[in-house]
Amino acid sequence: MNFRLKEALRRKVTTHNRLVKLSTFGAALGVILMWAFLYFVGNWLPLLFLTIVKGLDAEVPPNLHRWILLIFVLWIVVGLIDRLVRKSGLHPSESSGVAATFKFLMLPPRATFAVWENSRNSIDLSEHDLEIASNFIERLYQIGKLEVQSVPVELPADDSRDRILTALRTTQLIREREIQKTSFLALTHPERVAEFVQA
Repeated sequence: MNFRLKEALRRKVTTHNRLVKLSTFGAALGVILMWAFLYFVGNWLPLLFLTIVKGLDAEVPPNLHRWILLIFVLWIVVGLIDRLVRKSGLHPSESSGVAATFKFLMLPPRATFAVWENSRNSIDLSEHDLEIASNFIERLYQIGKLEVQSVPVELPADDSRDRILTALRTTQLIREREIQKTSFLALTHPERVAEFVQA
């Protein structure tokens, strides 16, 4: 086994996971600030309206904060339904004004769910997975490209194949390309792998 290549892959995965954590933290902080701002606006607008109508004697409606939180919960629920619909492959036309308005209103829930989706981009490979993945990278370097349908021959274990391929695609170490209607896997930057491949 190529230990240098395995350690290089480990560093690549570690760097990727660190970036995922940082981006998730930053996105989560942004989402928290966004909802805090919306909560402030939700409390301020009714008071502004009542002040215009009733003057300076206007008071904040009782339980206003509870109504705002309830609206937020319903907003998230609608956003969850929207997310499920989009995941199912149903994409209604967004050319109409109503669709554009709905898309704008769904920005807060979509941003919230995007934080969760981003956190799932972390890569979790065991020591055994790292060995198999580094051997697969070396094999791809040697043969240049591999038919997608032949991947199970190189990665016979069903439980780790998808995990390893997802990790290598996520870190952009491999890419898929089509040649004469046949799909192949190849290294994205074979020249970067060359220095780690043993002669």
